[in-house]
Amino acid sequence: MALKFVDVSSNQGNYVVGSSGEEGVIVKATQGTGYVNENFAFVAQQLTNSNIPWGIYHYAGGGDVNEEADYFIQAVQGYLNGSNPPNLILDWEEYQNSAYQNGVWAEAFLKRLKDKTGIQGGIYGNSDDLSQMTQWVVDNAWVWFAGYPYAAGTTSMIQDWNAPKFP
Repeated sequence: MALKFVDVSSNQGNYVVGSSGEEGVIVKATQGTGYVNENFAFVAQQLTNSNIPWGIYHYAGGGDVNEEADYFIQAVQGYLNGSNPPNLILDWEEYQNSAYQNGVWAEAFLKRLKDKTGIQGGIYGNSDDLSQMTQWVVDNAWVWFAGYPYAAGTTSMIQDWNAPKFP
């Protein structure tokens, strides 16, 4: 059985948790070393006081890996020790990521994340993104797999929770 999660970035603004019938939320916090989602705290605060499973992600910019990891950790530190701690995730996509194709970068980010927080992070991506990962990432990180269902014979994503099974 799959849980129904929503991905909340700044595109969703001050998202009200539970407003889409979801059972979990993953919220974007940072990207690179110069961007913090302006709506992150609003959404995260709702989740820290709930029983809803949730996660926080950093969108890889591909710059200095230690600076990016530290930037992410600094932004999310206040949410890690509550009664409902989040999962931590590295969003690994080609767009705006100068380290794309370099799975060693992703490994270094996840290792620094674990060293500094004690939390084993996961990684988000599709099959092309994830094929770049090192053996360490394969053996240690969990995966949030990007696979979006399209209505049969169209390029329109299904807009309800009755998505087909993924391969």
